[in-house]
Amino acid sequence: MKICSKCFQYEHDGSCIPISHPEITITFKANLPYSVFLTIMRNSGVKIKESCYMIFDEIESPRNNDDNVSELSWSSDSSDDDQDILMKFLFSIDLTKEIHFDNLSPRQTSASHIKNMILTHLKDVKHHHLKLVFQTIEKIGEVIYPKSSTRDVFYTNVRNELKKQYPIESPEYILCLDNMKITRDERKELQTNYVKKVKERNKQQIQFNQNEILDKIKELKDGEDIVERFILGLLISGCRPCELLHKNTFEVHSETEVKISNLAKKRGLKNSQTCIRPIIDLSPEQFIELVNEIRDQVENTKNFNKKVARRTKKLLDCSPCVLRKLYGNLAYQLFCSDNVNQNVYLSEILGHDENDLQTSFSYSTVRITP
Repeated sequence: MKICSKCFQYEHDGSCIPISHPEITITFKANLPYSVFLTIMRNSGVKIKESCYMIFDEIESPRNNDDNVSELSWSSDSSDDDQDILMKFLFSIDLTKEIHFDNLSPRQTSASHIKNMILTHLKDVKHHHLKLVFQTIEKIGEVIYPKSSTRDVFYTNVRNELKKQYPIESPEYILCLDNMKITRDERKELQTNYVKKVKERNKQQIQFNQNEILDKIKELKDGEDIVERFILGLLISGCRPCELLHKNTFEVHSETEVKISNLAKKRGLKNSQTCIRPIIDLSPEQFIELVNEIRDQVENTKNFNKKVARRTKKLLDCSPCVLRKLYGNLAYQLFCSDNVNQNVYLSEILGHDENDLQTSFSYSTVRITP
């Protein structure tokens, strides 16, 4: 192929066609790394659009005595249309303009539409396109979620969807971590703000009465409603909702304790970490039966989660995320000897990292009175 020396586009029959033209296959070879080629284009005033379908594959070994050959190519193959849905959608978004989609429902925003498309079609992306998709999602996330904390949640949702296909130790998942994330400065700022919030919340602790909580547990034990059975499971075990529903594995450890493996938020070597945790007001065997009952009857849907949130507010006047804190503080009062620091105890039973006492400090925002 021939590249126009003026505009660096594909020259054909006297006309210049953009390299990102979707109807043709273009291959460009040069005896220099692609990064250098891109630098030359940028220095020459060539604008590289976000909407370009461009895949750069650096060749690691020489071919036909052509050292350091780099390729710039993209193929529009009609047979791959089903797998290219997400690619085409992402690259159709013009980040230089206000993002807008027609025919959205009244409650749906452009951001939620983009998120739904990504979560729906991520499983169909070709393996060799993953890096480009992650990098593109990162750039789109910066536009649709200017607030770093919200953007971080967005990236986490995408990674959780990816985990359905690839384990967290896989090269694909690591590729996602490396190419789709908030910046180091943003992460540091989030951490600083988190510490500030914990300090403020500890100045105004949420108070619960121990006897009232224990009475509520007994009341929930006698119920048959699956929503309340689920709330009971969270309250007496300290599990996160996803752990109770499917993630954790439980074994009887003692008369009052279970051994828990496959903890959430553990990556790499930490994935094998376990913890020993007491169960409140049920034997370990009865608790495992409750877990099996919940997993047989509950589907993790938005509608179910909303029911849990409403019922938790009605029963305990708090949100479901407070139940883990309630458990931690109640377990400390019921099972821990007086000579053990609360933060150390919570860190051990909840499976926090060995050197992480700051997370357990956030659990002291809840106070249980006698």
